[in-house]
Amino acid sequence: MGPMPRGQAVQYNRVNGSGNAITNNKLDNIAGQCTTQADDINLYMSNGTSSSPILVSGNWLRGGATSNTGVGIQLADGSPAGSYQTATNNILVNTGQEGINIAGGTYINASNNTVYGGSGFSWANEGMAVANYSRDTTGNNTCGGNHVHWTQGSSNHFFTYYIY
Repeated sequence: MGPMPRGQAVQYNRVNGSGNAITNNKLDNIAGQCTTQADDINLYMSNGTSSSPILVSGNWLRGGATSNTGVGIQLADGSPAGSYQTATNNILVNTGQEGINIAGGTYINASNNTVYGGSGFSWANEGMAVANYSRDTTGNNTCGGNHVHWTQGSSNHFFTYYIY
């Protein structure tokens, strides 16, 4: 069912509290063989705690969105965007318009992930993005130790980023 109304492989929708995790999954969404989806993993208006952030870790994601808004791992989605979310030690390959996106929120962390993508798809934009799409108060968001290898759009421009 995608990309609307629910086009995610996994979505936390207004999940709050401690002990929440999406870990050690494998998603293989092969273009032309699977239903189009929006995001592979989406944390929508969800909040962990300071001692137990929502954890997205050890996932292997390949393929995904063919929409111009789809993301491999979408953190802090919605308004309010959420808080205390961590994506770490994930591997993403050609997951859509972006690999990992922090869309706002507070205390959101993306660290030690590896992102490969773009591959000349016209909808490929960036391997990793941090912004405040929610227009709510945002802050204390961090990125570190990520490796991003990305071909932007259909331009054949290849970028390799090491974000610390």
